[in-house]
Amino acid sequence: MAPMDRSSDPDALSAQEAAREHVRPRRGARPCEPVPRPVWIGSAVVTPARLPDLVGTAVRCALAAVWLVSGGMKLADPLQAAVAVDAYRVLPAALVPVVAAVLPLLELALGGLLLLGIGTRLAAVVSAVVLLGFVAGLVQAWARGLSIDCGCFGGGGPVPPGEEQYPLTLLRDLGFLALALWLVVRPRTLLALDRVWDPPAGGHDARSGPGDARPAPVDADRTAGRTW
Repeated sequence: MAPMDRSSDPDALSAQEAAREHVRPRRGARPCEPVPRPVWIGSAVVTPARLPDLVGTAVRCALAAVWLVSGGMKLADPLQAAVAVDAYRVLPAALVPVVAAVLPLLELALGGLLLLGIGTRLAAVVSAVVLLGFVAGLVQAWARGLSIDCGCFGGGGPVPPGEEQYPLTLLRDLGFLALALWLVVRPRTLLALDRVWDPPAGGHDARSGPGDARPAPVDADRTAGRTW
């Protein structure tokens, strides 16, 4: 008996087509994407998508420490703080004690807000403005040939010629400014009260930067039976 030609058997053709349809991905289907490997930090698992949040948390705490130390040292010696402000020779004499009294309180307030993660973006914007003011004050003092100590962390005032450290102080303040700008662009951090009082809605945090949107959940009923 001659062997049966399976190509002419309707049942065999249907089985072959079903097998090919099962193996071949449907048109428009997305290929499977590799899943990023998590990173272990201590006992916690941090995925690559969460690393910017972890970096932002470190930036926020570092900038908070800067303001708390700076404001605390100025507040501990208000007379020396007034001497430091007056050494820049920018403000009228009547405004020097006012600025010397308000500046430490502002710095402490910014440090507290950043440490707790309350109004992170707003605190970062104000921090950037204050730091730009510090940089401008240093640049004008350097350009005018004034020999002063910045008084950023207490002390301050006139110093003997040649003992000023303008380049180092400017680089340090620009580094602090970079921290503030990071939080302006991407204020979303971990361990912040912002996330408790204003949780993200719909998988997207309004305070996050570009590209931080979370994908919408997939409906299992709609994707049932789909071949990827």
